[in-house]
Amino acid sequence: MKLPTRILIIRLGALGDIVHTLPILDPLRREIPDAYIAWMAEDTWAPLLTHHTLIDEVIAIPKKRWRAGFLRPWNWLDTLSEVLDKRRDVVANRFDMAVDFQGNLKSGSIIVFCGARERIGYGRAGSRELNPIFLTRRVPFGENRIHRSEKALQLVRSVVGEAEYKRPDIPTSLEDDRFARAAVGDRRGRPVVAIHPATSSFGAVKRWPIESFAAVGDALAEKHGASVFVTWGPGEKDLAEQVSRAMSRPARVSPETRELGQLVALLRECDLFIGSDTGPLHIASAVGTPVVAIFGPKDPAVYGPRGAPHRIVRVDLPCSPCTKRKCDNPICMTSITPEAVTAAAAELLAP
Repeated sequence: MKLPTRILIIRLGALGDIVHTLPILDPLRREIPDAYIAWMAEDTWAPLLTHHTLIDEVIAIPKKRWRAGFLRPWNWLDTLSEVLDKRRDVVANRFDMAVDFQGNLKSGSIIVFCGARERIGYGRAGSRELNPIFLTRRVPFGENRIHRSEKALQLVRSVVGEAEYKRPDIPTSLEDDRFARAAVGDRRGRPVVAIHPATSSFGAVKRWPIESFAAVGDALAEKHGASVFVTWGPGEKDLAEQVSRAMSRPARVSPETRELGQLVALLRECDLFIGSDTGPLHIASAVGTPVVAIFGPKDPAVYGPRGAPHRIVRVDLPCSPCTKRKCDNPICMTSITPEAVTAAAAELLAP
């Protein structure tokens, strides 16, 4: 089989899913070192890829702006013109292969218009929303309960053959690194523990109680001399401040990270990360920071951290894992005790 020379990777979002897809770059670049590799992602997440040395181009899709434009009839023509201009730019790249790691209708509608002669994605078992009809090659996907990064590697194996997992790299700029060092400040010989209490609003069912996070922070500060650093993203500062206020020991709320690179660098500076199944948790694991992952509705065998040392804390219940977005009684989260999370954190902080 002739190897491609110009490759388009389609993984639009979200943050954790992009992190889980990053391991495909190493085998792809190793087997086709001279290939031109572009990655298409939503503009919210595209900055995560900006400094990556294995990517030649990042194509940012302004999903929110386009969606807002099409919801306003008076903006339809301007938005359509912008979409067509973007398509023209993508087609001008003359990709000979596009690989769809998203596997839904949105990515399928993009891949069919990107101009690539070969369009690869998952078969019906590994995709949804009629995605396979847009592909020229469908890779069989026979087992649903495999990790997301391993699922992504299956597609790469269909292109280059061998592809083993390697913890991905997320490069940051010197400015991002300086920001992180200044934010963490003088450690004074104490381990810096990042507590991230938030999840996206879409995944609010995965949130652990504020009081539980506070109890863990107090225990680690008292027993391990930890410096507790409560991290947050857009719209989450109030939640971080609630955790800080609920603690009896001093805790710092992290400064605002205005760019994803600042968040990546900040999590790399920490000695331990504690949080639910969120994008920041997967970033922390990818950059080598040990993580304690608090899992409730999602299956950690599929969505758990991979790469850095980690501990998964969950309660085995008949209703878990599940696919619910809302739950009136999320006992899979509320049944997890601060003591269990503290014990997992202590194992990772041990010398």
